[in-house]
Amino acid sequence: MSFDSEELRRELERLRKENAELRGRLGISVNQPTRRYDTKSEQQSLNESSIFSLTADSSSAEKIALFRNLFRGREDVYAVFWTNERSGKKGYSPAVEDPWNSGKGKPKKYLPLADKVIHDHLTGEKVIGCYPLLKDSTCWFLACDFDKEGWVLDSLALLNVCKRFGVPAYLERSRSGRGGHVWIFFSSPVSAILARQLGMRLLRETMDMRGDMDLASYDRFFPNQDFVPGGGFGNLIALPLQKKSRAQRNTEFINYEDPELPPYPDQWTLLSRIERLGPTHLEALLEKIPPVAVGPGTPGVASPLIRHKYPAPDRIRCTLAATVNLEKSGIPPWMFSRSNTSHRSIIPSSTSARNCVFLPSKFLGSSDVTKRTFITSTCREGFWKIFGRQLRRLGARFRLLTNGPYLGNYLLSFWVH
Repeated sequence: MSFDSEELRRELERLRKENAELRGRLGISVNQPTRRYDTKSEQQSLNESSIFSLTADSSSAEKIALFRNLFRGREDVYAVFWTNERSGKKGYSPAVEDPWNSGKGKPKKYLPLADKVIHDHLTGEKVIGCYPLLKDSTCWFLACDFDKEGWVLDSLALLNVCKRFGVPAYLERSRSGRGGHVWIFFSSPVSAILARQLGMRLLRETMDMRGDMDLASYDRFFPNQDFVPGGGFGNLIALPLQKKSRAQRNTEFINYEDPELPPYPDQWTLLSRIERLGPTHLEALLEKIPPVAVGPGTPGVASPLIRHKYPAPDRIRCTLAATVNLEKSGIPPWMFSRSNTSHRSIIPSSTSARNCVFLPSKFLGSSDVTKRTFITSTCREGFWKIFGRQLRRLGARFRLLTNGPYLGNYLLSFWVH
């Protein structure tokens, strides 16, 4: 059966009216239809927007439009990199109309981020940065900066955690080539507070997966503030794909699934296929990933995902001498991890507590300390007291098993519920 265009138009109109009538009966707003949340539906790629898939051969106008769509920050101001050849100083400053007279008491007139500025950045004429924190304290992206030795392993560990939680994230090698940025993009502006909370929780989960990892290369998040500071713009981030830096394979997004970490052969194809996190998905993640608790004595709680993948052992072997030593073999990383926000690990990283009786006895020529009651009391009031308190806060139990009254090997029975 065939229909002409007029018949199809009438049929479409009839269906619209029928749809509106059914929504009215159900009490659903006709102008604001609802849908059940689906994680994948909110992870929008740029292919689904008005920007089509680009390549390195696409026009400059298309590339600039895609670039602006992804790396969105303040548009009324941007930062430009400068170098003082006489003093050798370098840095970023907000671009102003008359930089030479900016210090003479005249009000500064900041230059907006125009297409020409982005063009000059992409062609190597300028090096620019953007201010990701918008005027209403929201942001379009979150970037995690790794900027010291070990940045590769630290950033890869974070990317692995992002992948486990279904967070689309992308790694860019920084302008210096000695660091990297892990980017997470949003489909619409989200509160900087929520974006930064997501970043901190992902970092905490990263440390739970690798207990010996101190994230020494982690520098900061962008945006670096929850709210716009008075009289300022917040921290800036250098933008990627600067042509002169790309000649050294820097400021490019790299394929972190390849052991060689090569840049993607076509950066523009990658950028046009980037997935972005929706606000609803962001809120769902914050409900799923445990918050980062702070304060002395606050135990770290790993997420169910981490604890399921790396369960606690049934028993831990220890040795009692001048110190109480626990064997780390078989103990999951999340039981040792410690964050930079005063988190206390379940098991102290040193895994030892000094016995105040052993060293004086050895100095007096007696290493055979037989007063077990006294030694046990010392341990109970010291290391084991702290250790036991940490375990009880997480619903865990432990006990010491020994066959004799002397210093030596113990067996620690351990349960975590």
